Amino acid sequence: MILCCFLSLGMKVTGLNYKSYTSISAEKRAIEKKEKQNKLSKLVFSTSPSLKRMEKNIKRKKVELDKKSKGEYKKNEYNRRKGVILVTPDYMKGLLPTGHSSICYNKAKVIEANVDGVEFGKNNWNVSKKQSYIVTLKKTTAKQDEMLAEYCKRQINKKYNFNYFDINTRSGFYCSQLIYAAAKDLYKINLNGSAFYSILGNPIHPLELVDNSKVTLLYRK
Repeated sequence: MILCCFLSLGMKVTGLNYKSYTSISAEKRAIEKKEKQNKLSKLVFSTSPSLKRMEKNIKRKKVELDKKSKGEYKKNEYNRRKGVILVTPDYMKGLLPTGHSSICYNKAKVIEANVDGVEFGKNNWNVSKKQSYIVTLKKTTAKQDEMLAEYCKRQINKKYNFNYFDINTRSGFYCSQLIYAAAKDLYKINLNGSAFYSILGNPIHPLELVDNSKVTLLYRK
């Protein structure tokens, strides 16, 4: 009884009640869990020998003309057609240590999943990235590609998914998972491979969107 009184008094002095105290504790545990998941996921991506293998495969991959654009873009020209997929192996601070991806929404904007969640970004990867690639799905039309972009737009404001192993959640997304989800949910096209498969799950790395038999490479920087 005396202990309870002291606890109650301490919470009153600090301006806390039991409900807010437990809420802060739960929030702290959630943050710690998220940090552990992020560290583990980054460790898997950054130490895997699959990265070097994918990079070699991408170097050998031929750039092709975008037939869906009906002559609007030349071969290896930076492509701003709605629904094309952008990928960079550049380091992304606070996110994946070895890459990032987005989808083209229009000539000025892309849609991407950053640490603040799914949002619009600038469509300037030809100048803002040291290396970048643009790909398109082989078995879709230009109109279907536009629907990919619209799917991603509907996810704007959803949170960032720090658990890279959970590619099946739709409550939040990381960059390459967002593209994966759009292709899978709309057209049952599975862009994920097994390069990073483990007992924890099968995360999808941005470079897997390029080193992929289901896409055509349109641009390389």
